[in-house]
Amino acid sequence: MHPTRYLIFLIIYVFLFTMSKVNAYSYSADDLKKLEKGEIILERLDTPRKSKLEAAEATILVKASPKKVWDVLDHQENLVEIVPNIKDIKVLEKEFPFQKVRVKLDPGIFVPAFDYTLLFDQSEIYKKIKFKRIDGSFKELYGTWVLEPYNGYTILTYTLYIDFGFYMPTVLKKLGLNKMLPQTLKGIKSKSES
Repeated sequence: MHPTRYLIFLIIYVFLFTMSKVNAYSYSADDLKKLEKGEIILERLDTPRKSKLEAAEATILVKASPKKVWDVLDHQENLVEIVPNIKDIKVLEKEFPFQKVRVKLDPGIFVPAFDYTLLFDQSEIYKKIKFKRIDGSFKELYGTWVLEPYNGYTILTYTLYIDFGFYMPTVLKKLGLNKMLPQTLKGIKSKSES
């Protein structure tokens, strides 16, 4: 084969390989092994220096297609059965690609109940759902659900930024996020795989 043809073939091959269904752009081989074993990858995220935002990101492998996972996330009212401490969810408005949803959350002892409204942006179908607080408890709350196809399954990443709007010891905030994100992902995984 002529060297120029070989080089063109190699460039096309690399391009097609990197554009395949396995989008592991941010995952190391070690992370992918952990996910395949059923582990959750949890990371604390940096926030602006003087900000009171707390942020974390959790990732799980769901043995279901992105469409099936999306359908679970899209039916907000069913999240009461899936997400611990959510006492009530009511869809106030639903006009594609947006949903306005009222949430009542009771984290339990030492922390007050929260009642807030989220606006969900679902314009990136089967790929990403963005959400942000527009009313109620919390000074600031926003995040994303990212769905990535992986060998016929879905890598689901939940990212959350939150400012409670009142003093809460840092250790309680971190414990809350470290517990809530994985529990939420496990619930969504279980519902999606059933």
